Amino acid sequence: MEGRQVSVVQERCLALTHRQDRDERFCEQTPECKSQGFRRRSVEEMSIVDEQECRGLLSEDGEQTERRRTHRKAFTGHAGPQCERTFECGRTRLWNAREQVERWAQQLEQSREREVHFGLDALCSKDSHAPGVLGRVVEQRRLADPGLADQRQNSAAAGTRTCQCLVERTALCFTPEQHARIVWSSGCRHRPVSHFPGAPPDAIACRSSIAFGATFHYGGHGMTQTLEATALDPAKLEKFVFRCVDEVGATLNTALVVMGDRLGLYRAMAGAGPITPAELAERTGTAERYVREWLNAQAAGAFVEYDAEAGRYTLPPEQAVALTDVDSPVYLPGFFQIALGSVHDSARIVEAARTGGGVGWHEHGNDVLEGCERFFRPGYHANLLSSWLPALDGVVDKLQRGARVADAGCGHGASTVLMATAYANSSFVGSDYHDGSIEIARERAESAGVADRARFEVATATSFSGRGYDLVTMFDCLHDMGDPIGAARHVRDALAPDGAWMIVEPAAGDRVEENLNLVGRAYYCFSTLLCTPASLSQEVGLALGAQAGEARIHDVVIAGGFTRFQRVAATPFNFVYEARP
Repeated sequence: MEGRQVSVVQERCLALTHRQDRDERFCEQTPECKSQGFRRRSVEEMSIVDEQECRGLLSEDGEQTERRRTHRKAFTGHAGPQCERTFECGRTRLWNAREQVERWAQQLEQSREREVHFGLDALCSKDSHAPGVLGRVVEQRRLADPGLADQRQNSAAAGTRTCQCLVERTALCFTPEQHARIVWSSGCRHRPVSHFPGAPPDAIACRSSIAFGATFHYGGHGMTQTLEATALDPAKLEKFVFRCVDEVGATLNTALVVMGDRLGLYRAMAGAGPITPAELAERTGTAERYVREWLNAQAAGAFVEYDAEAGRYTLPPEQAVALTDVDSPVYLPGFFQIALGSVHDSARIVEAARTGGGVGWHEHGNDVLEGCERFFRPGYHANLLSSWLPALDGVVDKLQRGARVADAGCGHGASTVLMATAYANSSFVGSDYHDGSIEIARERAESAGVADRARFEVATATSFSGRGYDLVTMFDCLHDMGDPIGAARHVRDALAPDGAWMIVEPAAGDRVEENLNLVGRAYYCFSTLLCTPASLSQEVGLALGAQAGEARIHDVVIAGGFTRFQRVAATPFNFVYEARP
């Protein structure tokens, strides 16, 4: 059918085809193979589908439904001893190879009766593929166009134009599990690979590489994803598998760190020297059996040290500072708490990602809200008064004399209370759209004794009250806003002519590759689970993301009516910007 162009009859799906047979090698031509009737034979390519995902595709008539049931029984059931025949080819066991080849031939004959075509993707037919059992293929099963006079004749259309064929897509009875067994067993004669996931126990890799190629269909949506046949590096695959094991351990340990913080386990170990599980359980009023497992997990993750001979555990002083000293700029329990809360709430994000909707900050649980404050507060205490505010031109002098300050998006009020404590002559107004956070902020101001000069209101960044402010601050919240440009305009209107806007944002480069590091990774994760959904839940929904970068923040500020913008301070976790009217 090369060179033929076919029109679409009904609005379903166009599939590019290139009718082509290719050799499928199932075994070497050894005497054992010949004696059992196995030989090379030319078959047409078949694609791989998820049996469960594709159930809904076969519902057009009873014949298809019945055929589907027959195929499922044939390929996923057990038909007795005759299906258990195997033979050895070198060290490779081919699984029901003869039965599979016969079934394929029968399926191909049935498919020809229905005008169904299997073959290489026309767009990829000239690609060079690594050696392997299956090439880059596409499944093409939809009814042929009845408007064509002859499906098998070339039209008068000239040249080498890509052939297009309208065909009916139906789930093939060839499951991923069967595909995996063939890929792992066919034509491979060298080193064992049974330690890889999905490999049969006696499978072996061919020349230290495994070829993989498949086409997957996602049920109900008509989506096709084709994976190119590539040579897999077993060592690299093994490294990735163990990397994933480490990732899972780290994810689980997030909950254990929060557990240790809440139960006081770290605090009891800090400065205590080597300690047994029984002693730690007694000090904290907890169950020894839980404490023992927790300690072993902490030792495996190098959070604590273990003395095997003495059976005792020690919290090193460096870890003690990070896990117990609330005044340290590297105090980390809040970091783990907000991460744990984000994971707890991830089911909502999954659903939002399907629809493009958002999840508001107020919709998250307490671990996110409380963990956020506990995570950022140490950085504010370490930097806000000592370096960030002094980096702004003339602002500290105004604060000392008496200035009017608006802290938009203040959350629990940690930054507002901190500034109000340091500058008794100034007045501060903290605002946040979340009323629960504002209630906590008012309590914090009362406890700190600054309620007389620090008040709080429920308001968005585009509607907080007051005019003529000498300073407006936003701490790690501009990128969360649905309409950051609208917020910038409101700040511009609220500032005095010589006022300043201080913007504290997560540290980020302007290009993705600049953020592919440990800090960027954490922020991208938080951005996916918290920041982007929060913005998308609001009007406009610009969704800058936690790794917006300086250039995007600059554009927002200038679009809001400011004429001057510069970065004035930085830490490993934050960039500090100053904007002027």
